[in-house]
Amino acid sequence: MTAISTGVLIISTVLLPSDEIKTLILEHFGWWWSGDPFVQLRFLGGLPGGFVAGYLARDHWGRDEWGAAMKYGVYAVLFGLALLFAAFVLYNIVRSLLTAGMILPPLYLITVVPLVYAIPLAPAYVVEALVAAIIGNGCSRLIRDPEMESSS
Repeated sequence: MTAISTGVLIISTVLLPSDEIKTLILEHFGWWWSGDPFVQLRFLGGLPGGFVAGYLARDHWGRDEWGAAMKYGVYAVLFGLALLFAAFVLYNIVRSLLTAGMILPPLYLITVVPLVYAIPLAPAYVVEALVAAIIGNGCSRLIRDPEMESSS
């Protein structure tokens, strides 16, 4: 979930019409938004992964537990970022093979440059995952507790 949401948010920053929205803000509020208003969206990719992991988290005995939710939320985010990094590197290797016919000279750039983006995302995503996992686990408890009471 983290890899999907991060990929969608990164791609959406490219596809969203930032100039039109900045013009709309200028017309309605009288000030120009400098820079891209959507660039911060990529920092929110850890929320869905942490929420889903926290919602589904159980300890070894099948009980809801806050610690298990936070642990699995962080795991989900770190594995999601690793999956996104691997997919990006694989995409660039295949693209390099198809366009240039070689991967050795640009291999360093293909593998190291994405880390420049992944390293700042990781701490933000871990904090988001902790918060989202707690919220997801709380929602899970709210939904499951009435079911447990009605079945007993």
